[in-house]
Amino acid sequence: MIYSVYIINKAGGLIYDEDFATNKHAEEHTWQQCPIPLVLTGDTGRVLVKFGEVGAVRPGYSVIAVNQKPVTGLAGPNDRPVLDIINDPESYPLTLTFGRGKVGANEKLMLASTFHSLYAISA
Repeated sequence: MIYSVYIINKAGGLIYDEDFATNKHAEEHTWQQCPIPLVLTGDTGRVLVKFGEVGAVRPGYSVIAVNQKPVTGLAGPNDRPVLDIINDPESYPLTLTFGRGKVGANEKLMLASTFHSLYAISA
């Protein structure tokens, strides 16, 4: 299965990229009380699992829904920050849906430069 395609030039610049990844393997978990057994971070513009595992959810997965309502960036339902919802004991029971997020623009540029470096070393 092809997840993404990157075309780079000889100078290492990213010319074209296409991402075919979808969130077919979303994992949903419900917690009855605070705190949850995962360490979450909001550094990259989305809420990511930084440490811990629950079922198939591993580090690198992102929160894509809170109580079956989609998450946009760091904001959840009613434009309330997702991390605030998770840390608020009044929000429980809480259902979080996790999935693999799409690769961001900066991550694509880093991958392209890595591909170029590998090509330059092998040539």
